[in-house]
Amino acid sequence: MKFSFVAAKQVAYSVVAMCRLLGVSTSGYYAWKKRPPSKRVGDDARLAVDIVAAHERSRGIYGSRRVHRELRSRGVRVAEKRVARLMRDNGLRGRQKRRWCHTTDSRHAQPIAPNVLERNFDALAPNRAWVGDVTYIPTARCAVVGRGPSSWRTPTAAARMRARTTAPRSPHAASWRA
Repeated sequence: MKFSFVAAKQVAYSVVAMCRLLGVSTSGYYAWKKRPPSKRVGDDARLAVDIVAAHERSRGIYGSRRVHRELRSRGVRVAEKRVARLMRDNGLRGRQKRRWCHTTDSRHAQPIAPNVLERNFDALAPNRAWVGDVTYIPTARCAVVGRGPSSWRTPTAAARMRARTTAPRSPHAASWRA
């Protein structure tokens, strides 16, 4: 690690000064520089090519576990943690599945709000009608989920955490309860 730092900064600083500053010998640095790469470094380079190919075959979806599984199915014996390290070193990440969120409950007994705008979006005065083309609007206490008259409110994560807390932390913290 120290020797690779010396090699990287060799253009800007003298090798002797950096070795003295880092507490390593200059002869050790030059011996490290002459030494051929280890077998493991070569194996990692070859394995990285296989990992990148497997990751690209999955269109960038597979993470280290699934890449490991694919390599094992192709006869490559390698540990999952090594695959994870090589993916991390090469900047490869699997795409996480988006959490499926059920936002519409059409089978309910609650009354449905009337459609007061009737698709007439011309405002007669400021702050008379609010319209939006979104499916999720976060607010301080809850989130409005859905569109139009069938939208419903759900508590935000902060509101759920406050509801789970049973006692305030200080006598002055009682204002968070509504």
